Amino acid sequence: MRNSSRVAASRCDWPQRLAATLEEFRTKDGGYAKTRDGAVGSTYHTFLVALCLELVGQPLHEPGQVVEFLLGRRRDDGGFVEIAPMKQSGTNPTAAAVALLTMQNAVTEDVRSSVAEFLKGVRGDDGGFQANERIPFSDSLSTFTGYLTCLDLGLTDILTPKQIRRFLAELELKYGGYRAAIWDNAADVEYTFYGLGLTALVRLTEQSQAS
Repeated sequence: MRNSSRVAASRCDWPQRLAATLEEFRTKDGGYAKTRDGAVGSTYHTFLVALCLELVGQPLHEPGQVVEFLLGRRRDDGGFVEIAPMKQSGTNPTAAAVALLTMQNAVTEDVRSSVAEFLKGVRGDDGGFQANERIPFSDSLSTFTGYLTCLDLGLTDILTPKQIRRFLAELELKYGGYRAAIWDNAADVEYTFYGLGLTALVRLTEQSQAS
């Protein structure tokens, strides 16, 4: 009974204690790092912290500072980078930044238009999104995050459901799984998740366009 009481009591303030623990990963630049020893904030891990806080019903500490941190990760190519020293934007950190800015109601028309130009630049001829402009092929992770960003920002003309279905058909293997990209020869759980996620997003888009 004593142990049960202690567990019950701990649950009452568990969200607050979790929020306090996550705050130990806060960096001087206003973001959050992967570890407590991190010197600079990570766009992706800052996004993850915000998601965790939302799930447990806790507010993001100093949200204005987080927005400033994210905007500091913008680059001239229109996207966002993972950490400050990087100069070339990536699809995945751009998606994380846009998602978090959306959560904070901080997506301006300038951000929206610049992200649109970036996504057009990483749009592959194969029907997906590339991780960045230097990589010559698309992958399912970048396509999932890039397309989700398109939907969040209302940029549905950048990549059509038909193009994505063609891309997915190249990645789906006969036994039901999905591979990461055309160079891969085996499926795995992670990329099967992105393949199924893309399939769901495409269906939702098609249903919305049909109604």
